Amino acid sequence: MLITNSQLTVTARGDKVQLGNRKNSSLSFENVVLNTFVPKLYMDFGKISIKNCSISKIRNREISVSKYNRQLHIQDSTIENVEPDSFSGLAFKSFIVNGSSIASIEKRSFAEIEAEDIKFMETTIGDVGHAVWLGAKIGHFEFKRSQVHRWLVSNNKIRCESDDCEANSLQFRPFVHPLLWKFEGNTCLQKVTQACFQPSTVYYPGLICRSHWRLLECICSESTVAELPVKTNLTIMVLGDCEEVFPL
Repeated sequence: MLITNSQLTVTARGDKVQLGNRKNSSLSFENVVLNTFVPKLYMDFGKISIKNCSISKIRNREISVSKYNRQLHIQDSTIENVEPDSFSGLAFKSFIVNGSSIASIEKRSFAEIEAEDIKFMETTIGDVGHAVWLGAKIGHFEFKRSQVHRWLVSNNKIRCESDDCEANSLQFRPFVHPLLWKFEGNTCLQKVTQACFQPSTVYYPGLICRSHWRLLECICSESTVAELPVKTNLTIMVLGDCEEVFPL
């Protein structure tokens, strides 16, 4: 089923929506303006695609939903708000958001979901609420070429790579500066011996930096003008003890 070039307002009535056995069927939204999108209304479809759409709200409904794995792919779309529990308790084979923007994701939006694969690629996210992934079971989580303005990851079990020093130092070690990115109380999912949790030391003109993957912590090393690094994948940079900084 393909819905395209439309403006829709979706309303759920009652406590259950029965769409029949559609595990092998698909539903696509293309070039659509949605006032409200309720994922649990469409979870009897095997694959749901949303492309080049504008969604005001993604909302939760207390609806009986089957537990089988389905696919949800969102591409080149704009989402204003993901409300609490919108995806809670659902099961996905793959959940992919690519080339999109999400203004805010509220608390428990993905609580207790089960997913084999979750990817956010080239996507910008504004505020992320508390306990968004509470109780979630995720096989593979990838956050690639994306940006989050406010990000709290706390009390999670995360799969560790023993030699990935920079990522481990960000996810498992407390950070002294008050930042919009916070990692607190996280532990390794599996037992890891001799894991590396130390950030890498990198040097730029006039700067000594510690690299925590996407977060760079720098101090000025000389009285000369410091040059900020370019062509890096960093999202946040902390800079101190500088007399003069050459702008990007």
